[in-house]
Amino acid sequence: MINYHENGIKASDYEYSGDREALIALKKIPVIDKLLSAYLDFTIKSGMFVQVQQNCFRVTKETYPRVYELYQICLNRLNMKQEPSLYIDLNYEYNAYATGIGSPFIVVNSSMVDDCTDGELMALMGHELGHINSSHVLYHNLARNLMVLLTSHLKALAPLISTGTVFALFDWQRKSEYTADRAGMIAAGGLQPSVDLMLRLMGKGEVQKYVDLSLDTAMKQYQDFNISKDSFIGKFLYVTQTAAMGHPWSIQRIKALSDWSKTENYAGVVSEIQRLESAEG
Repeated sequence: MINYHENGIKASDYEYSGDREALIALKKIPVIDKLLSAYLDFTIKSGMFVQVQQNCFRVTKETYPRVYELYQICLNRLNMKQEPSLYIDLNYEYNAYATGIGSPFIVVNSSMVDDCTDGELMALMGHELGHINSSHVLYHNLARNLMVLLTSHLKALAPLISTGTVFALFDWQRKSEYTADRAGMIAAGGLQPSVDLMLRLMGKGEVQKYVDLSLDTAMKQYQDFNISKDSFIGKFLYVTQTAAMGHPWSIQRIKALSDWSKTENYAGVVSEIQRLESAEG
C-alpha cells in the first residue's frame, strides 16, 4: 500500500538538470507530434501492451511476495501517487522497462529477479519508476521503436524526419537516464546498490568469481578512459560515439551517481524521506 504525501518529494526534486530542458526542446520540434501519432497508432494495432499483460506474471503479495514487498518500499520512497502494475517476464537477458499509454506499467525480466540482490532489484525498480514519475515513458517508447517505425508505419514520414530530430530524441533519452538512475538510488536507499546494479549490467554477474569490481575500480577506469570534452577531438569522439545511443556509457552513469551522492540536493532528498519514514513509525 502506497502512502502518498502531498508535501513529500517530487520528481523535480531529483531530476537531472538537462533532462527537463531537453524534453521541452524536443516537444517543440514540429515533426515530433506526427511521430507520436504514428507510434500510438502502431501500438494500438499491434496489441503489444495486451501481449505483455497476457504473457507475463503480475507481481502481487501472493505471486511474488519478496518482490512485492521491495516494490512497496520503492513506491513510498519515491512518493508515487499511484502504483504502476509490475510484471515479470520469463527472459534470461538482463533488462527491465516501463511502458504503456495512459496507465504505464513495468516489466522486469526474470533473470534480474533471480540474480539481483534486494538492493539491486530496488535500484532497478526505482529506475523504472523514475521514468514514469518524470513522464518519460511515451517518448522513451517512441525512441525505442523509432527504427522499426521508420521502416514500416512511418515510411511516408521518413523524408520529413531529419537526422537532427533523431539525434535530439536520443540526446534527451540519454539525459533522462541520469534522472532515472537517481530515482533508483533513492529507492534503493543509497549509492552502493545502484553501483552494484550497474556493475552487474556491465558483466559482473557473469564473471563474479573471477573479478573484484567495485566503485573504486570503476572510478579508476573512468579516470583512465575518460574522453575530455574540452578538446575538439574529445568532443568529436564523444558526439560520434554516443549520438545514436539511448543510454549513456555505464561508467559515466556510475560517475554521475557518485558525484550526485555528495551534493546538498541528494542530502536534502534523503533527509525528507527519512523524516517521513520516522513519522510513519
